[in-house]
Amino acid sequence: MSTAMRKQIHKDSTLPTDKVDYIICLKELVKDERCLDELSKKLNEFNLFDVLKSAHWELKHSNVLAWLLNPYGNHLLGRRFFDAFIKRIADSSVESNFLVNAYVDNAVDIQVSTEEMNIDLLIVAEAAKLVITIENKIWSKEHDKQLSRYREMLESIYKVDWHRFYFYLTPNGDASNEDSGHWSPISYQDVYDAIQEMMPDIAASNPAKPFIQQYCKVIEREIMGQSEIEDLCHAIYRRHTQALNQIFDTVGCGGSPLRTLMENVLQKLEEEKMILFCKDKGYYAKPAFHTVKMDNYFGNKANGCSGSWGNDYLYVFWFDRRDPQKLTLRFEVGPFQATTDELDKINSMVRTVVDKKKVKDKTSEDRYSRIWQCKDPFNTHSKNFSTDELGKWVRKCVNEVLEQESNWIESARKELEGKHASTQTTK
Repeated sequence: MSTAMRKQIHKDSTLPTDKVDYIICLKELVKDERCLDELSKKLNEFNLFDVLKSAHWELKHSNVLAWLLNPYGNHLLGRRFFDAFIKRIADSSVESNFLVNAYVDNAVDIQVSTEEMNIDLLIVAEAAKLVITIENKIWSKEHDKQLSRYREMLESIYKVDWHRFYFYLTPNGDASNEDSGHWSPISYQDVYDAIQEMMPDIAASNPAKPFIQQYCKVIEREIMGQSEIEDLCHAIYRRHTQALNQIFDTVGCGGSPLRTLMENVLQKLEEEKMILFCKDKGYYAKPAFHTVKMDNYFGNKANGCSGSWGNDYLYVFWFDRRDPQKLTLRFEVGPFQATTDELDKINSMVRTVVDKKKVKDKTSEDRYSRIWQCKDPFNTHSKNFSTDELGKWVRKCVNEVLEQESNWIESARKELEGKHASTQTTK
């Protein structure tokens, strides 16, 4: 809408100025219907994993990976995915050259199984005396010393003349909490990149191709947090912030009773001076919160540009409610349009929290990155579900953050100081 038209509407209207501004913004939103059509189209895209409500089941992901890794699977791709994936994860292993060279040989017979002895993925090559174990952890953590138990059990079966490899698969390549000296961390980025590498080789007539493409969408959206839908929502909100805020104020934000209960708990925690509850601080996937210590570490964006969430914050803790059966708390950083100093702070925090030396540095082109989540998600379909239990869980998640954030911040600051000292020495 032109400036002249805006002035004419203001002149002709008998409404207060702020109300006229809202009307103008709403009209502009309606005129920009193409962006809403694009969003609707993406929201209505067919995905088999959504139909089966299996996008959040670790076992289902393990089954798909086993199917792709199996050279004899009915995907008709032979070893394409297997070889691409093994070459990527080999960098995490101390015997990477041996691992890659052994599996480049097409004569090696490979057997892939799931839930064998409760192990998520087990790959055995008898002729090469090789065994690869993959523990898949997307929304849960290891427990009851299961990693050391699995390793000891496999060592009793596959003796010293075998080459044994143990990989710990998580969304971001997190290190395991126990037995980490034996389990090499790998990420779903490795899975995604291996699929993308072989995608051009999949014939259009291959009936498995649409399924594999849909699985990539699930990895992007639910595991890696790189959803086109979320990016489009952010773009629409940036263009029509005032209009959408007025809609939310008028008809509500579509908040569920569950969200209301959680926000009530967060409001209480803010009154107890434990957190800073995010109310109108950007377009977060609420409910969300900040902490005083993290605010002091990150500071606010200094260049006057809106960051990843349309405000001047560089991070957020938020409760993910997209899985109808599970709630989880995530720690997310937002590097978008950050300065060099701000990126240094973000990347030092990422390396500290993710605890992976080879983690890729974030750039000002990245929208956001999820770097941590609470250990125990909340089951909303539990028979024991109650308002009281939900409140206890939210408080437990907040305490988990507060217990760890001092160590995170201290380690990140030490790395920053070391980097600055190194830069000064070089100069």
